[in-house]
Amino acid sequence: MISPRPASHYAALTRKLCRLPRETEWVGFQRGRPVPQDLGEHISALSNSAACNCKPSGYMLWGVADGARRAAGTTFRPETAQAGDEPLEAWLRRLLDPQIQFGFHAVNLDGKRVVLLEVECAPNQPVSFSGTEYIRAGAAATPLRRAPDRARELWRATDPQHFTKLSAAELLDGEEALSLLDYSAYFNLLELPLPRDRGSILAALAGDGLLRPGPAGSWDITNLGALLFADKLGSFPGIREKALRVVRYRGTDRTKATGECTHSRGYAGGFADLSDPVAALLLRHKTIKGPGRKKVCAALAAALRELIANALIHQDFTVRNAGPALEIFADRIEVANPGEPLAGPDFSDALPRSRNEDLAYFMRRFGYCEERGSGIARAVKQMKDVQLPAPRFEARNGFTHAAVFLH
Repeated sequence: MISPRPASHYAALTRKLCRLPRETEWVGFQRGRPVPQDLGEHISALSNSAACNCKPSGYMLWGVADGARRAAGTTFRPETAQAGDEPLEAWLRRLLDPQIQFGFHAVNLDGKRVVLLEVECAPNQPVSFSGTEYIRAGAAATPLRRAPDRARELWRATDPQHFTKLSAAELLDGEEALSLLDYSAYFNLLELPLPRDRGSILAALAGDGLLRPGPAGSWDITNLGALLFADKLGSFPGIREKALRVVRYRGTDRTKATGECTHSRGYAGGFADLSDPVAALLLRHKTIKGPGRKKVCAALAAALRELIANALIHQDFTVRNAGPALEIFADRIEVANPGEPLAGPDFSDALPRSRNEDLAYFMRRFGYCEERGSGIARAVKQMKDVQLPAPRFEARNGFTHAAVFLH
């Protein structure tokens, strides 16, 4: 998904793209004004090629000279360009299927006007233009039907499980990449000593798929790396809405919110920041009374830890503008995540299934879940042991809701 960025972002991105030694499947350079039909084919090809290369976007630039990639300027103005009697952008969007996001950005590069086209990678199916799917072959847009091997590769790349392999940030130098991640937490969780040199740190993170080497010595941070170890998830526009939102209400409904915050650290690096405050909150909650209060609070906190981990791991990342949430009411705490449960609403006894196998693997490896489907059953048992109702699970409006009751 393409998120709005400031002009400075596109200027910096353009300079990075110009430093590439050659065109790639997901980056192209064009001369002159584009022919509308050719441009539509290139948008389809860039979108599909970006997905094959695990890139969140594909790019095309006008106004950059060949060879040294110096700014030469362009007279192409997409905002006023026409395709027949129709504005160019409207015409392109009408003929693309599915309706992916793309945008043109005018950039001042060394005093010259350069136009950058950013195209969202293919979502959950190949992107076609005017009924034909295209892929980049060198600098050309080729019908996908002529490249059956690439077609199979593209269908694998558009599977929802592929989301964690996409780049959350790209074309970074090593120092930039590490500055965005809490990489020390990675080594702490694995009980490994922190390497003394940057190259060894980068190699270790790349070995686990958290980083990926890019062209010209650059690095990409994968969605998996950002989700697990982002210093701030807000630094990654494509996944910032996947941070856990915590809302507290005065009564038993959502009419009076008394506070809200967002936990923006990565799921693995910041999991203690999510679960420990919940335990402290329960101890302060006035509705939990009686001689076994501490035991009840401990059981509730343990159950919530399981439900929070479950919501983070099993959310549907293809649902846009939605993320996991923890809502605190006077009589209950609800944990919700985008995506209905794969095994139906009553899944306490279901066989383990995961939408996000890579994420589940690492959270199990770090000790936050068991990846055997036992977490929910354990949460149910913990509640019964202190004579409280079992957690309630519901599928509502495309979300999975789990609630634990405080009395």
